[in-house]
Amino acid sequence: MQCVRIFEYRPNCSLNPQSAAIFFAVVAATSLLVAAYFVTLGLWPVLPFAGLELTALGAVLLHSLRRGRWHEIVSVSDGRVEIDIFTGRTRRKIGFPRAWTQVELRRAPISGHPSHLFIGSQGRFVEIGRHLTEDAFGVQLCGRDPAVLADAAQIAVAAGAQFIDLNFGCPIDLIVRRGSGAALLKRPRKLAELVAAVRQAVTVPLSVKIRSGFTESRINAVEVAPLIERLHAENPKGSIVIQADEGSTHETLVIVMEAAKGAGVTNVAIASDND
Repeated sequence: MQCVRIFEYRPNCSLNPQSAAIFFAVVAATSLLVAAYFVTLGLWPVLPFAGLELTALGAVLLHSLRRGRWHEIVSVSDGRVEIDIFTGRTRRKIGFPRAWTQVELRRAPISGHPSHLFIGSQGRFVEIGRHLTEDAFGVQLCGRDPAVLADAAQIAVAAGAQFIDLNFGCPIDLIVRRGSGAALLKRPRKLAELVAAVRQAVTVPLSVKIRSGFTESRINAVEVAPLIERLHAENPKGSIVIQADEGSTHETLVIVMEAAKGAGVTNVAIASDND
């Protein structure tokens, strides 16, 4: 009979849906009672702020409950080590031959942060308990020199960055005058060269933010997005965010996004001017 040992890694989340609902109800009742008192004094503007506070609290509680469902189960049998990773509604299963499986404890790239536990074999490793740490972060880069951007991305990853975002949507005059940010929308081939340099330099997920166009009269995201998409095709860990240029309407942005998808761009999203 095969012996199987099971190890489960789950966050110590004491908050369950029932206790979260009770907590939210108590806070909401207290906040609304205080707001109602101020309304009787003629200070009605407190009501919108009370609503915003409760909305923020509800969002935080919902996020906490969702993260509380993230967990991992490691099953060790005579011949295999199986790892089930549950992140919300998704499940990922990874297996290794037990005879070749190694366990590594790696120091965090950021001083003072907890170490990371990895299990794997033959150069293929998966992190265990990643959802228990709070050191996940990414870095946004902006520039016009491919070599400099590539070096900066490598430095960021070496420091612990888990994703890189390239900002080709910044409209600030100081940035545009130097040929960076949104100015690169006028040079699509140069923009693609920058993305390619960073894509080749690092293997972490890469996102690219562009605007719908340099100006409202020069909408060219449909031309730029496919160039980036072809680079992402070699490494699917990427996305494109099309941002509205100043003065663009949401309808214009949707039209641009649909046109980009029609040109074969699949991993594209839209954002407002303030995102």
